[in-house]
Parts: sequence; C-alpha cells; structure tokens
Amino acid sequence: SVGLEVVVAPGDAPPEQIAPLCAAVPGDTPWHLVLAAAWTDRVEPIPTPAAWRAETLGVIESAFALCQAWYGHGLGKPWLTRAAVVGVTSLGGDVGASGRIATPTGGAITGLLKAVYMESRAGGAGGPAVRIVDGPAGDRIDAVTDRVLAEMTDALASCALSPEQGFARVEVGYRRDERHAIRLVPRPTPAEGPRISPGGQWLVTGGARGITAEVARRLAGRFGRRLGLLGTTPPGDEPWERLDARALEALKRDVMIGARATGRKPTEAWDAVARVLEVRRHLAALQACGIEASYHVCRIDDAEALRDTLSVARASGGPYRGVIR
Repeated sequence: SVGLEVVVAPGDAPPEQIAPLCAAVPGDTPWHLVLAAAWTDRVEPIPTPAAWRAETLGVIESAFALCQAWYGHGLGKPWLTRAAVVGVTSLGGDVGASGRIATPTGGAITGLLKAVYMESRAGGAGGPAVRIVDGPAGDRIDAVTDRVLAEMTDALASCALSPEQGFARVEVGYRRDERHAIRLVPRPTPAEGPRISPGGQWLVTGGARGITAEVARRLAGRFGRRLGLLGTTPPGDEPWERLDARALEALKRDVMIGARATGRKPTEAWDAVARVLEVRRHLAALQACGIEASYHVCRIDDAEALRDTLSVARASGGPYRGVIR
C-alpha cells in the first residue's frame, strides 16, 4: 500500500541463501531491511533453555548473516544513508523491562541493531536509520505492520539528528496502544554506596576474552579476588603461545590452507585458533600478576552443565561473592 517491493527471506535461512538475495538488488537501488523473525504471536514464554536453543539459535545466526550481507551491499553507496533497518521484537512492549519475554531472540536483534547504529556513525560516518519496534506477544499483525511503517518513517527523518539524539530514539515499544521510548537519564552517584570488600571468589562469564577479561583482571588485582572464569573456548594443549610473530604467520597460513583443502572457511578456522590464543594469553597474564583464577568450559544457556560446573568451581575456590556477566 506504500509502493514498496517486498522480498521475504525465511527467518532461519542459512547464510548461503542470503547472499543471492543481496546480489539480486541493483547497486543503485536503496532498499530497507526489516528483521521480523523475533516477533511472535505466541503469548507464553519458551519453557526451557533447551527449547530456547532449538527455536532461536538458527534465527539469530540468520539475522546476523542477513544484516551483515545487507550492510556490506550498501557500504560505499549513497543510498545507504537513505535506507532503514528495523527490528520487530516481542519483548513485552517495554523492551524486556517487565521480564515477560515470549521470544528472547528479540534481545539479540536489539543488540545487533544498536551496534549497527553506533558503528555506522563512528568517526562521523553516515549510516542507515535504525529502529527497534517492540510489542507484547500476540499483537494483531495489522497493528504491528502499521507501527513498523510509522517507525521506519520516523527513523528516516531522525537521520538528520546528531548521533546522540538519534541513538535516544532507536528503541521504542508499544503497550496498550501507548508508545514508549527508552531514555538515558543522568543521576548523581550516591555519596555512600555498596562497597566491594577484598577477598573471596567472583564468577565471570566470558571472562577469558575481550573487554570482560580486562574488567576481570582489574577487579581481581584491585580487590584481591579469586576468579572463576566461564567460557566456551577449550584452551587445548598446543604450544601456540610460545610462537614468535614469524611462526604465528606460518601457523595462520597452514591453518587456512588446511581449512580450504577440507571445504571449511579459512577465516573461521583461523578465528578458532585466535580465540584459543587469546584465552591462553589472558590466563598467563593473570598468573603473571599473581591472580588466582580457574577456567571452566561451559555454556551458560545449558542449565545442567552450568550447575555441574559451578559445583566444581565452588568446591575448589569457595563460595562466590559476586558475578560479572
């Protein structure tokens, strides 16, 4: 009814089916992206972690691949600043604040699109208009469609705003026909607040890689904490961390050539090795700083495995005083 040509991709389409969709669109034609796989008309939440994994992981991977292909298709083209990417979620109409979430996938879509907004404007670069449109599960499809079109129009108009002003309008929700928006409100730091006492053990998920690893290191060093680190990357036993720069380049070449010979993606094969190296370097850095830390391979969305891992960690390091997730 608004004159747009619509191309529909399945919510769990594999990446190899997504690239041809992008390639079929003429390079000078602006096109908008609507990620609606996180919307549902099911009212009841997903009952178990296993059911959540079965229903959502494929959708998250496909949404990421589609967004990546779409954004890559638009890079360097003037139409990208006149295009919109919209996520449609069922987080309750308040972007998940109430905790009654029928489809947790909406949290992943929200994080993905907020990252697109921030990264596309890094250093003053222009990018697409971004909007997340949230509502309660079970909303009428015609109402959801009307909201998406209205928010897409508003998002395109907001491209003229500063990055900070525009970011304040990225997330909106609808409950009982009322529109809600997320806002950052400055509040003074209380003069007296909770204090972190020295000693004890803290649990850190994802604490052996990335920014979380650095936070964990500083926390432990400042307050004399023992760390229980949870991650999904097995550290292995290959002596890669002792390789110099030249040997690492040779290893990278061999890994990528071997992957190509067996039909795997070379970059993914090397990324797996790079993750192992990062974990080992962080654990070695903690040891060099005199920080006690144990590393456990565990997925936190596997309730049974998490329960067993925490029992082992508590038995070796004592009870937890806090958690960083």
